[in-house]
Amino acid sequence: MHLLSKLSFTYRKQIVSIFALFIVFVAVSCTQQQETVTEKLYARVGNEVLTVQEAKRHIPSGVTDDKEQLRYLEQYRSRWIKNRLLAQEARRNALHEQDLIQQRIKNQESQILAQVLRDYWLQKSDSLKVTRNEAQSYYEKHKSQFILQERHVQYRHLQTANLTESRNAKADLMAGISFEDVVDTYALNKSQTLSDSKQFWPISAAAAKYEPLNRYLQIIGIQEISPIRRLDGRYHFVQLIEQKTKGEHPDIDWILNRIQNWLELEKRRKLISNFEQQIYLNAKVNNEIEEFDITS
Repeated sequence: MHLLSKLSFTYRKQIVSIFALFIVFVAVSCTQQQETVTEKLYARVGNEVLTVQEAKRHIPSGVTDDKEQLRYLEQYRSRWIKNRLLAQEARRNALHEQDLIQQRIKNQESQILAQVLRDYWLQKSDSLKVTRNEAQSYYEKHKSQFILQERHVQYRHLQTANLTESRNAKADLMAGISFEDVVDTYALNKSQTLSDSKQFWPISAAAAKYEPLNRYLQIIGIQEISPIRRLDGRYHFVQLIEQKTKGEHPDIDWILNRIQNWLELEKRRKLISNFEQQIYLNAKVNNEIEEFDITS
């Protein structure tokens, strides 16, 4: 009787444990379903899904205009669907089972993991930032090297959706309306337009994506506005604001920004190089590496 009671007690414990696990499983499943529901779906191919949130990660950081963002989202979705369909077809044909393909997949995985580790290491570092004072000191020390090798220009590049808006924007500028107000009223990609207008650019790189606009910047005078051009389905014009001739020192803010960026990249490169060297030496000490001579 005592044995039966003991077995009954053990059985009850198992039932309670199973029930508790079931409750946990249901709770986790509900949480996962809620998370999936909150992530708006954007596309599906077979069992794979693309969420709007994931697609948005592939919009370039400088793009803020809603129509531009939607265009990038649609382009990414199209590429995503095409790649998944092709991969699906490759699996149907058992291409992924070939030895050469398996090796390429492993190599790709190694490259991705290596880059993930580099990024992780850099995120842990607190010595990547370069202060304005550091950039200023570097500039003063190497000032003779920072002579402009070509003319640099500061200019405004305004893009609008139609010809009427472009004409109105140009008329407002000529009437003395502030550029910020004109951008807010008419421009596509407003924040990028304002940001670009505050910088100096080498004349060879100024509006380089649009050759006709680059040609205008090479010939128009200060404060002059170019003719309107229809390019890539939009309407564009540029206005030259300021220039620095070849042989001058560059604008101090412009050059300090670039020195800061360059010094930060140099710090990243050195940190990664030292980290990789340490990983290699540790592996050597632990006899995890063998290199064979194939010349003898």
